[in-house]
Amino acid sequence: MMLLAMALVASPVPPGDATIVFFRPKSLMGAALACPVRLKGRQIVDLGRGTFARVTARPGRYSFASKNPLPPIDAKPGGTYYVRCSIKLGIVGGRASLQASDRAVFDRVGAEEREAEVAELTP
Repeated sequence: MMLLAMALVASPVPPGDATIVFFRPKSLMGAALACPVRLKGRQIVDLGRGTFARVTARPGRYSFASKNPLPPIDAKPGGTYYVRCSIKLGIVGGRASLQASDRAVFDRVGAEEREAEVAELTP
C-alpha cells in the first residue's frame, strides 16, 4: 500500500516523491456544498470554497474520487499533479466533481487563501 502524508506548503518534497495538489476555486455556485476527496473509500480532505491541499505521494497509481471517480493518477518521482474540484448543480442538488487540471488553471482560479487539512493515510 502507498502512503500519502500531509505536506506543508513550504516543505520540500522528499526526493523520489510526487506532489498532488487538490483545489477548489472561489465560486459562489455551490458555496454551501462540500467537496470531499477520497482514496480507497476513505476521505482524505474536504475542500471548502477557495481552499487547496497539497499531499506528498510515493510513486504509484492513485484513484481518487468525490461523487465521481477521477481517472487514475500515475504519480512519478518529482512530478506535480493538479486536481480541481467543481460543484455541478442538478435538479435536486449539487454534487462535487473532480477533474485533472494543471498549474496554469490553479494559478488563475486557484485557492490561494487557505490550505485545507489532509488526513494522513497509513498502509
